[in-house]
Amino acid sequence: MKKKLTQFAFCSLITSSALAQTGVHIQEYTDNAYVYNQDSVYMPVSFSTGYSRMAVVNPSTKEWSYLNSTNYNKHLGPFVMKNKLEGVMIYSSTQKVYKTIDGWQTLTEVPNVANAYGLAQIALTDAGYIGYEGSLKDLHFSADGVTWNLAFDGSSGTNVLRAKGNKVILYTGAVSGNYVSTDGGQSFTMVPFGGTFTGTFKDFMMISEDTLLVATSANLYKSFDSGQNWTATAFPASLASIVVKDTAEMYISTGLVPSTQSYYTSDGGATWQMKNMPASSQGAFIGNDLYMWPNYKSSDNGTTFNYFLPKVLASNTLFDINFKGSNGFIGKSGGKVICSNDKGRSFSPDISLPTSEDIMAVKVLNNGDYIAGDRNSQIFYSDDNGQTWTQKYSNTSSFNAFKFSSSANDSIIVETRGGQPVVSSNFGATFNFITAGGGTHTQTVTPAGTIIDAGGWFSYITFQNKGIEISTLTPSGTKMVIDTFTVANGATENVVDVAMANNTIGYLIASNTTTNSTNIYKTTTGFMLGGTTLKNTIASFIANRIHIISADTVILSAAGSTMYYYSYNGGTTWAPSIPLNVHADYPSLYPTIKKAFFFNANESIFALNNYGLYLNVNSSGGSVPTAINEYSEGSSAFETEVAVFPNPANDKIRVSITSIADISMYDYSGRLVFKKANLNSDEELNVSSLPKGLYLLVVQSKSKTTVGKFIKQ
Repeated sequence: MKKKLTQFAFCSLITSSALAQTGVHIQEYTDNAYVYNQDSVYMPVSFSTGYSRMAVVNPSTKEWSYLNSTNYNKHLGPFVMKNKLEGVMIYSSTQKVYKTIDGWQTLTEVPNVANAYGLAQIALTDAGYIGYEGSLKDLHFSADGVTWNLAFDGSSGTNVLRAKGNKVILYTGAVSGNYVSTDGGQSFTMVPFGGTFTGTFKDFMMISEDTLLVATSANLYKSFDSGQNWTATAFPASLASIVVKDTAEMYISTGLVPSTQSYYTSDGGATWQMKNMPASSQGAFIGNDLYMWPNYKSSDNGTTFNYFLPKVLASNTLFDINFKGSNGFIGKSGGKVICSNDKGRSFSPDISLPTSEDIMAVKVLNNGDYIAGDRNSQIFYSDDNGQTWTQKYSNTSSFNAFKFSSSANDSIIVETRGGQPVVSSNFGATFNFITAGGGTHTQTVTPAGTIIDAGGWFSYITFQNKGIEISTLTPSGTKMVIDTFTVANGATENVVDVAMANNTIGYLIASNTTTNSTNIYKTTTGFMLGGTTLKNTIASFIANRIHIISADTVILSAAGSTMYYYSYNGGTTWAPSIPLNVHADYPSLYPTIKKAFFFNANESIFALNNYGLYLNVNSSGGSVPTAINEYSEGSSAFETEVAVFPNPANDKIRVSITSIADISMYDYSGRLVFKKANLNSDEELNVSSLPKGLYLLVVQSKSKTTVGKFIKQ
């Protein structure tokens, strides 16, 4: 919990009687407040630009999404909710109070509550809302969150506001007493507490109208008669913060390093168990789970924690993602990974590998073991879901790990690097370096275990690059050229990636940085006997990874892009995805995709350049984004296209829509070039000023998102 105790307040989404039945006790914090009920977590998420968004999370399913609010252009402050739709929020820095009646879809500013001063704390009672103004130290009451009246005229002291049912207590810590209301905050009288509290004050809590707790650095004090009599229980160490479920279960932190110096009790403090503590001092119980701000959830009373809520990746750069079924992990900077066992809905805290280098390539093997490669080509292996790691290859080099490929049974594993590959022929037990040839090469492994290598086809007579050379490699390093072919239009291309759908069908991508395009080549003969053909070219897109879903379903992703390309017909035609549905009104927040993993054609997870994740998975009959950093509800990447006419067009276009919709237009680098709200079905769009080229239209109506394309002549 925060040490600035005047910033705490209790709040609830449901009545005190329901809370007593479920054992859910709520705590709210000024910065990035939590508000819980049994099936929802409302949580403001703030970004460095000052833009904020409200997230709603289901703690049971771990599904969450951002609300569609467009006016969260400031840091969201403390808030309470009378029910799922109605609530009040305060901005102490701007002396403003806001009301919602639609579950934070929109905010409405209400008349000034505290004159020139702002409310610092807010609480919910059965009668209405009570707010504490921190400068004049006044209390203000409102039955509806709109009209506010002065309920108490100032008091010095600690001043921590708490409420349960119709009882409100402004705890002052003064010997003379505390200010208590029994009518929901409409009026207050001074009531002294019995007992003497030893140690530095840390927190005051209400479990019910009569059950009160006071935590000091030394002791926990309990009263079951509204503060008249108190019993003391000593803490096992000096207290920094406390999270309370009820009078029996609680979790405390000493605030000391190492972070393991935290404790849990299930018997009211008679005995304490040392637990693991994430880097947080704020928390709350909901049901039987313990949440610690801003990222962690524990279902075993603090023994282990997983990342759960937004911004799970803090400030660590992401480098690679891989899953096998529901299990997978992400390579991060500084020799760290995070692991998931629920298809990316939540992740473990950082796990350190025996290296300080960035983890550039990761893979989950068929038996569930994990393998990772770092920036210096060292390789590490885990057979316990990423909890512990053994180094398998230690010869360092300047070649960055790019990816891992393996045979169907993982007997052959190849680490593709910026230079030459590292290969295992014994299921990852040992690895050895082999030579593929000069220049940059990339590799893949067929299901049968053949190592395919692709690199430049260089003429030592003319000293020019003639095209692309395909070879097979043995684990001992024997190389045999099996195919060579010239590239499109005789241009010089850089081989980027190669992958096999099966033993015969494979794809290769090569980039042409001069024309800013990607050429896609396909083989139906395992790259032998001249069976490689140019399948297509994608302009204004430099792909860096092939994702094969099936022999005919292929997806290309690229670092630094906001979209990806997919083909359902073996590479004959390619279509772009809908750009990530992000903050169109705040371009500075736009992310780009850094690395991607596709569970299938419609489910994916992206690592983004701003340390975030975008997870789009099917759940409850639809695509639901979860465990995302900064992004609103996602749409399927493969929506039915909306018609645009005329197409091609010179000056004006019409979009086939049946109801009023918002239109966003992107060029094929993913840059937003035009936006219009509330477009009518008979309205024309002027595109005369746009450069010639191919454009993507995203049409957002109340019911769905569709996409269309048109060519500007």
